Amino acid sequence: RAFQLFKAWNGDHLLENVGPSIFHTLYYNLIEMTYKDELGDTLFKAFLRTRLPDRSIEKIVNHKQSPWWDNIKTDKKETREDILRAAWVKTLAHLKNLVGPDPTDWYWGKVHTVEYVHPIGRQEPFDKIFNIGPFKAEGSREVPNFMGFMISPAPHKVTIGPSTRRIVDMAEPENAVGINPTGQSGYFFNENYADQAKMFIEGSYRRQLIDRKEIQDSKVSTLILNP
Repeated sequence: RAFQLFKAWNGDHLLENVGPSIFHTLYYNLIEMTYKDELGDTLFKAFLRTRLPDRSIEKIVNHKQSPWWDNIKTDKKETREDILRAAWVKTLAHLKNLVGPDPTDWYWGKVHTVEYVHPIGRQEPFDKIFNIGPFKAEGSREVPNFMGFMISPAPHKVTIGPSTRRIVDMAEPENAVGINPTGQSGYFFNENYADQAKMFIEGSYRRQLIDRKEIQDSKVSTLILNP
């Protein structure tokens, strides 16, 4: 059943998709089983922080006789099929343990989340006060809706993404729309601290005020900074 869902996946990274949950854990397991035996723990961790896994794995997958397929820590000489099969089995076991036995429940929204962490919120229990989220997040690494994370097995916590999204028609810039990941204020007691977070996650936008008169007519308060 998991294979059928994976085969039918069209590449979308929506909350209700199962395909990306399988793909990204399988991708990690394939990379780990291909490289880690040669690199060792320390170099493998450093390797994951580079662009080399993405740049090299496709070439190796298409090279059936690549020496990377053999696990140098075993007496057997592994083939590409051996490593792919082992990575698939490990992926299924991991997702069953993490999400449950039914592959139809392995939704992307269950394993891909984003939390905006305040410096003080890195320490419990302050995370409940200062942090924004976590939210179930669409998108992924290497896609237009970029919500990136380290190459890893699920769960995937977003570590990098856009600081803003904007759509501007240069013929009518006064009708531009945009959105911030959290809010307009960095002060956690302010009502604008997190008021755009839900809209951002849902892919919504708000109109950007550009005209001076419209800005002045719409203002709700004035902040004056004195030296």
